[in-house]
Amino acid sequence: VRYLADSYFNKLFDDYFKDGIIQRRTVNVIYGTSKQGSKVYLKLQNKIYEGDVIDNKFEIYLPPMEAGGGYSMTVYNGQYKASTTIFIGDVFICSGQSNMEWTNNQCRGSENTRNAIETANSEFIRLLKVPLKGSDEPLEKHIGEIKWEKSYPFSVGNFSCAGYQF
Repeated sequence: VRYLADSYFNKLFDDYFKDGIIQRRTVNVIYGTSKQGSKVYLKLQNKIYEGDVIDNKFEIYLPPMEAGGGYSMTVYNGQYKASTTIFIGDVFICSGQSNMEWTNNQCRGSENTRNAIETANSEFIRLLKVPLKGSDEPLEKHIGEIKWEKSYPFSVGNFSCAGYQF
């Protein structure tokens, strides 16, 4: 969990945006908590967006954007800030079926999979694997380590086979 003085940025937000990807051509919502009555600002592609803090929570709505990056993104509350690099592109959510958990390494028997692993070489194809966490209530804070992995022969074996080769 990363605290930014009076601002807290959801763990998923914090790790998600570290060399992460947001969906192109749609509104993206950045959210977190901060001191009541303050404002939170986000700078991306030389434009500044802002969100009011209501009930200690803020949301910043980013307009639809075309694919590109890496772009510097800075979030600040007027006193403290955090910066990272993000990309804008297509985000696929691979979930709901147990076969989405099967990795390329587990499917190495297929010639297509072996070839996919050997030829993987793209910093623009990435995987964000979120650990399973059961709860009867919606979770505001994600617990567990998450990070974006770039697609290279040494890393793509851990990618979802169905998701990667879709």
